[in-house]
Amino acid sequence: MKREYVLENINDIQYRTLAFLSKHEMKSFEDGLRIKKNHLFDT
Repeated sequence: MKREYVLENINDIQYRTLAFLSKHEMKSFEDGLRIKKNHLFDT
């Protein structure tokens, strides 16, 4: 399902990366995103 979605919408997808100073900071941010459930796929 994820692969098909990406292939069908590749021209409209915005890819962003964020830099973190530590693994703990990154994990806290990811956990916050999961709580909001404001995404289509978890990975």
